[in-house]
Amino acid sequence: MMTVRTREKAAQRGVVLLVEDETSFARDVVAPRFTRPWEVRFADSVPSALKAVHTVEKLCLALVDLELPGAQPFEQLPGGSGFAVIVAVRKRFPDAAVYVLSGHLLPSFVNTAHRLGAGYLVKGECEANLDLLAKRMLAGAVRTEPAANDPVRRYAEAHALTPRQAEVVALAVDDMKNKEIADALGISLNTLKRHIESILIKSGASTLADIG
Repeated sequence: MMTVRTREKAAQRGVVLLVEDETSFARDVVAPRFTRPWEVRFADSVPSALKAVHTVEKLCLALVDLELPGAQPFEQLPGGSGFAVIVAVRKRFPDAAVYVLSGHLLPSFVNTAHRLGAGYLVKGECEANLDLLAKRMLAGAVRTEPAANDPVRRYAEAHALTPRQAEVVALAVDDMKNKEIADALGISLNTLKRHIESILIKSGASTLADIG
């Protein structure tokens, strides 16, 4: 067990955030690979993950399951709500490494993760990849993936979109429906509609589908 002093030193080196509602998987399979020299913190829902993101001082890595309780509203396709955590991490810690850790391997999920600057690991075959990721982090060889966002970023800059509006566009170009986008971002449909109206006015597009 970590002493207070050891925990403080680990936190100074940085935090690894494990966002996973399967407790045994998070603590027995994933966490042991990252206990040194980092501090490992756990979150098992969207609200607890978002709280952790906003209270951590230095985040080195976030491993995010996509199928989590706590989306608003909690009626989404499997995996939708975890994207809200990735968006929050990217906003507060743009240099942190972020990886989806999911049991679902669907092209739309992979594409959306990449557009948000996150890597993608599948749980069924993740152990060797987690070992490699830990070694690369120790060697300082893990980088974020900003290139995946380039088309959306260029579009956002060209039309003076806000960061939130750019996030809406990033999800929309992967053919996500309005409700799925709202769930992924943790916002209401009414709020999403206001963002969409502003995007369409700024861009001159008739619908979000025209943007892709």
